[in-house]
Amino acid sequence: MPLPFLIRHWKKELQVFHENLLILQKSSNTEALHDIRVSIKKLRSYTKLFSEILNKDPKNLFVETKNLFSVLGRQRNIEISLELLDRFKAKGSHSSIQKHFEFYLNEIKQQSISALHQYKADGLRSLTIEIEKTISTTDEGSLKPGLLKLMRSSVIDIKRQSKNFDKNFHLIRKKLKDIFYWSEILPEGFYFSKQELKQFKTILSDLGDSQDHEVLRSGLQHYRKTVIAKGSAEYDKSKKLEDDVFKIKQNALGNAGRMIHAVFKSK
Repeated sequence: MPLPFLIRHWKKELQVFHENLLILQKSSNTEALHDIRVSIKKLRSYTKLFSEILNKDPKNLFVETKNLFSVLGRQRNIEISLELLDRFKAKGSHSSIQKHFEFYLNEIKQQSISALHQYKADGLRSLTIEIEKTISTTDEGSLKPGLLKLMRSSVIDIKRQSKNFDKNFHLIRKKLKDIFYWSEILPEGFYFSKQELKQFKTILSDLGDSQDHEVLRSGLQHYRKTVIAKGSAEYDKSKKLEDDVFKIKQNALGNAGRMIHAVFKSK
């Protein structure tokens, strides 16, 4: 059975995490910031798999890492918002908005630096030991029913949440990422085909694009309502930019929704 592969993939992501942690503790690095967040997502997903299949509750061991992920996520969100704003420059100057985001980015970077240097990996080390010990003493033949049940319940959950897709798309994205990460370490075709996993990549890309544009739209709205004088030309221009961002978000959501319906209708 496949679960013993979990420790190999766990240690691989653990190495990625620590390598990028060292880079970020020395200096700001956009690529390292992205890579460490992906490694944490995978470690979090593997923890959930371990917890669900073997009826364990090691969440307290992941708290410090989860908190670091949240702080770094706020920084990454602002960086992505600034990247997206660059794409709208042809439609007009948005220097004042960019300055607003850049000012906030400088503030959150200081929080990130503090979180990176205060981070303690004790919980992650303890969790690694627990996973290794538990897997080494587990009967592999007993794991398949639990894995199948977890996959089926995850699919049912996505289908249920998809009934209100626009509202729940971020939750759907997180659940689909779990399924995708689990499928990557399970034998090919265990529950989803290779073609279906390729479709998941496209769906996750659209959902990620939707989330990025929603973060930008929310930031723009906050800026417009708290900084700009209502009725001014800048106010109207900012509102128009929000509408443009929202349209792109909805287009990506529509693509993702149609693909999810197509992939999951037979599951």
